[in-house]
Amino acid sequence: MEVEEVEVYGKKLKQWTTEELKEEAKALYSAIYNVECYGPKDLQLLDLLLAELARRGVEFREIRTLVFDDEDED
Repeated sequence: MEVEEVEVYGKKLKQWTTEELKEEAKALYSAIYNVECYGPKDLQLLDLLLAELARRGVEFREIRTLVFDDEDED
């Protein structure tokens, strides 16, 4: 099964907007790496979200938080 065919929260990843994917990825990233409150499924979900974003050509990097190239850093 392709990543974009995976259903998350009742909606296939290919149906999510790029902004929805980014916001969920940021929230999960923060929960995992800043708050350190997560389970194995959270790690898997973050990987799926980032894979779908990469498939859409969205680039990102880690700088104390997850930052996307098309956004200003705070």
